[in-house]
Amino acid sequence: MFAFAPVANAGAPPARPIEEASKSIVMIEAKSPSGRSLRGAGFVYDSEGRIATAFHVVDGAAVITVEFRDGRKATAHVLAKDGPFDLALLRADAPVNAAPLQLEASTPDIGARVIAIGNPFGHGFSVSAGIVSGHDRTYDPATPHGFLQHDAALNPGSSGGPLLDEHTRVVGINATIPNGRRSDVGVGFAIPGAVATRILARLAAKGAIRHGHLGARLRLVDTELAGALGSPEGAIAIEEIEEGGPAQRAGARPGDILHKIDGKALTGLRQVAEAVVGGEPGRLVVLQGLRNRQSLRLEIALGEMPAQPEPRASVVSLPADKGIVFAGGDNAVVKSIAPDSPGAAAGLKAGDTILAVGSNPVSNAKEAVAVLHAHTGASLALLVKRSGLGARYVVLTGKADAFSSSPLEGNREIETSLPF
Repeated sequence: MFAFAPVANAGAPPARPIEEASKSIVMIEAKSPSGRSLRGAGFVYDSEGRIATAFHVVDGAAVITVEFRDGRKATAHVLAKDGPFDLALLRADAPVNAAPLQLEASTPDIGARVIAIGNPFGHGFSVSAGIVSGHDRTYDPATPHGFLQHDAALNPGSSGGPLLDEHTRVVGINATIPNGRRSDVGVGFAIPGAVATRILARLAAKGAIRHGHLGARLRLVDTELAGALGSPEGAIAIEEIEEGGPAQRAGARPGDILHKIDGKALTGLRQVAEAVVGGEPGRLVVLQGLRNRQSLRLEIALGEMPAQPEPRASVVSLPADKGIVFAGGDNAVVKSIAPDSPGAAAGLKAGDTILAVGSNPVSNAKEAVAVLHAHTGASLALLVKRSGLGARYVVLTGKADAFSSSPLEGNREIETSLPF
């Protein structure tokens, strides 16, 4: 049996009752140009009356309405925003008449009591309580920071609302619940107070944040791909290179396998996001790994993330046998797939181009066939390019019934392949 007792903190401000703190919280309704409404929450950020919230609450909104605790409603507009960190500052077209809440940059202890205030299902000014369950959680590997996990109830409409400690300081900004869930399951994720403190200050001062850009699509090497490539699980494979981008200028190629970034061993895509998306243009990133099983070191000066980054695509992982017929010519272009073969069931099509077999780049059908015929292992990785989709790693396992639909059609929603 466990009991949690308040921990004395001589530097903490006097506790503010929740009812008093709620005066500084606003409910948000954002309407899209088509009239669809999205609800969320926010809080008074500073003495100038700016309101902090999660960016996805107001992203693409044509009309934003905020409601104060005293019942007043006003239209609002976005002053500053940042998609990768999912934060925004709003300005209401009416006085806020409330004191700002204090952002807390220190991380609350595991087991510390927390309170979430938001707008679940549009009910407005709803309070739920729980404890901090974990630190530095990965929810979306493209996000350049970890999340604070807690079990205070979060539901649709809770996004953007503050996560408060016992002194009503903002230790997090509620962001999301696990994928596929439509209501609370006891696991909620909040942008940590330390991240919010840093990013909101930059947005307030500059109005925008510049992010680094690598110019490459990267794929997490999972267990299946690791066996096919002979690479450690957790490494990163380069699937596609942006023409003329920073990675290409530094000599990176599709098929390169990355093991370290800035001297630290890679275990997932979030480390890349932290170094690249969390970095500024011009920052030098050092990548180490293998090319054709030989040591590789790349020093890449980051470019600037485009205003609208490439939409994310689903992971591609398919089973197939070697029933592939290639066309002639300079590239290893698939001419046809044997009927009823695992390749056909998995979705390989005429017109697909094989860029690499295992860790070996191939430039024509002869090279591809030679490497395919020489392979005797249980699985083999191919780097496949399809018009309109780009390049993706796929794994040949010889199992014809692994999927009922083609992963190459983007049917799987596991995001282990992302642009940076």
